[in-house]
Amino acid sequence: MSEGVVVLLLLSGAAYYWYTGRVAYERTIEISKTVCKDINVQLLDDSVVLHRQSIVLNRQGPTIRRTYYFEFCSSGNDRRRGEITLRSSGVECIRIEHPDGHYFFNLAGTRAT
Repeated sequence: MSEGVVVLLLLSGAAYYWYTGRVAYERTIEISKTVCKDINVQLLDDSVVLHRQSIVLNRQGPTIRRTYYFEFCSSGNDRRRGEITLRSSGVECIRIEHPDGHYFFNLAGTRAT
């Protein structure tokens, strides 16, 4: 294999990694807005922050797990944290530090306190 093909493969891999990261980021923003609206709190800064990412092996092969943090307030003078974990571009779980108690949403969409 020539050097040009290797460079092209590396650049293609980097572009794909960047693209999937961007899609995951935008999806997480949409999810955080929806979750905040559903639990009647205000999303702060309209943004999310990538906290952690790792490669996870499953039956379909390796996938990327990304965990994002977002902040919200319920009364206007408090800051609370939420966490959204995506595997590839699908939601794995959502955790919320709500004043009424912590919430956890799993893949099936069920809620536990």
